[in-house]
Amino acid sequence: MAVKKIFSNKAKAGWKFDAKRNKFWSYGYDIYLESGKRKRESGFGTKELAQGAAARIKLSEKNRKFDLVDYRKFPTCAELFQKRIENTSERGEQLRSKRVLQTILDLLGAKGLVDLRLNELTTAHINLYTEKRQKEKVKDETINRDLRVVRAALNQAKTFFSDLENFTPPKIRFLKVKKTRRERIVQSFEAKAILFYLFKAQLPGESEKLFLSRRRAGLLFLLSAVTGARPGELVALKESDILEDLKVLRITGKKTRFKTAKTVRYFPLIETVRQVLTEAVAIKADGFIFTNNGTLTIHIMPILKRLARLLVSFTGARLSAA
Repeated sequence: MAVKKIFSNKAKAGWKFDAKRNKFWSYGYDIYLESGKRKRESGFGTKELAQGAAARIKLSEKNRKFDLVDYRKFPTCAELFQKRIENTSERGEQLRSKRVLQTILDLLGAKGLVDLRLNELTTAHINLYTEKRQKEKVKDETINRDLRVVRAALNQAKTFFSDLENFTPPKIRFLKVKKTRRERIVQSFEAKAILFYLFKAQLPGESEKLFLSRRRAGLLFLLSAVTGARPGELVALKESDILEDLKVLRITGKKTRFKTAKTVRYFPLIETVRQVLTEAVAIKADGFIFTNNGTLTIHIMPILKRLARLLVSFTGARLSAA
């Protein structure tokens, strides 16, 4: 694919003037198709637009060669992305999908590609999102996580639209990041500060609902520290997971639930665990012990944010005193 500057002696709409050459110019492409035909076009304002147009021509030729699908049957990117959002069950993943995919549509709209069809979408278009997030100083790990949402949406195109049986999505360029473990050791004085805040008596102006949510968050933190289980596993606990006859707590793994069979492990009902669960059941939210729907709720997240700010100030005071 040859994308280059095309020069002309005549002034044309949208073309720029090169004073050194005394000519007008714009970006264009000059490519040979698999059929042997040469195709040239100019008048593009940016190099990216010329590259995108050439890539779409190449892709359309491939579709015709293998008799894949009429280009008019391809849905727009907006239609596919909306399908992806509607068919995402988990609330957190749905919110992330809506944020990422809508941002891409906004970027395409800014380029004048509001009704871009799926067969016209190229890697260069997807890179617009990566470049935007990099300018916002977002971590590469976060950008890659967002790009996986885009990849999932494109891979589901053949599921949502029967005419796209042989559709091949464009490649997505993931950023190279070092594999590291996200680890944070909570010191003893920090744990005491956390528990002190979460188990405080009901504060003035604090509703009964928020007070119970804060206390459940404290019980959740304490149980996580004792069992070593992930918060996502503990918030999914039900009363039926407390097996009194076997004197164990049944914990079902969730991290790899879509890749392998559910991993179930059993933690002994030691006295501390029993006390935590007894109180948690007494003030339980609904069908689950710690939350209403088995996921981190909107009530717990603000509590954790306030706790994080308190912990930062407490840690700073502790270190300055030392």
